[in-house]
Amino acid sequence: MRNLTVKRRKAFAGCLGKVKIYIEDANGDTNINGIPCRLLGKLKNKECATYEIGNESLKLFAIYDKMSKGYCNDCYTIPAGEEDIEVSGAAKLNPFMGNPFLFDGNSSEEAFNNRQQNKKKAMMIMIPVMIVAVIAGFLIGYYLL
Repeated sequence: MRNLTVKRRKAFAGCLGKVKIYIEDANGDTNINGIPCRLLGKLKNKECATYEIGNESLKLFAIYDKMSKGYCNDCYTIPAGEEDIEVSGAAKLNPFMGNPFLFDGNSSEEAFNNRQQNKKKAMMIMIPVMIVAVIAGFLIGYYLL
């Protein structure tokens, strides 16, 4: 067993919400991107926590809630080994995607692809919402005036 330390840097974006840290687990109760995961813990803004994990290669996920986990998440691959791991990150201001939490130094191809898929999913949600809002605003303005 080894220790995983996760630090959430202070950021204005998403400062009122807690980020939930999940780790890949075959017996997990939550699926993120088709991977079964279990909750490790929750982090407030500028908070740090240490968790005990296995020595195998695992995926680490950060989400805000189960409702937005499909488009507002970030994944970090923890390599196999016995040494302790320390990761950090912060929420990035992006209202269209729910101000996602992003791990620092996470420049792998898998993370890049995940972020691109999240952008596409967020736009698939936001475009219909904007269309409905514009139509509702027009109708309300037209019938009230």
